[in-house]
Amino acid sequence: MKVILLESTNNVGMVGEIVNVKPGFARNYLIPNNKAVIANENNLKAFAHQKRMMEKKVEKAKAAAAEVKKQLDGFEITVLRRTAKSNKIFGSVTTLDIQKEILKELNIEVNRKGILLAEPIKKLGSYTIELKLDGDIEASISLIVEADLSAPEAQEVMEEAPKTQN
Repeated sequence: MKVILLESTNNVGMVGEIVNVKPGFARNYLIPNNKAVIANENNLKAFAHQKRMMEKKVEKAKAAAAEVKKQLDGFEITVLRRTAKSNKIFGSVTTLDIQKEILKELNIEVNRKGILLAEPIKKLGSYTIELKLDGDIEASISLIVEADLSAPEAQEVMEEAPKTQN
């Protein structure tokens, strides 16, 4: 099914593109969320007029993404996590954690799906995280995962926990 994209959508296309997608994806996601319209004759004519307006919007989005890239490139985020005696952390550092830290420290809203993690972060250390912004602009930040010294160590917590009996 051919649709005209009204918003940039990951792995589909940019604003204003006419793309061929599966009918279920168009009916169940793109059209109800106002991210696309069906590419019929009436919509194509109406969209030709709106396309000029959207091109300006895309340029503004790319310019905004370039500004965000300038702020993000080389930025260092520190995340504190509880650890065991080794350098393994409890749980992992997720894209949501990274998104919240960027919002807290820089007051920049980053799309969680644009945060690219090669593998889950489950150990202490320093990592380079790639971010995909609007307009195929990419930025990279440094993520440092450190032990949370204010939290009691896991071993002590396990020893103090009451034992349950069956």
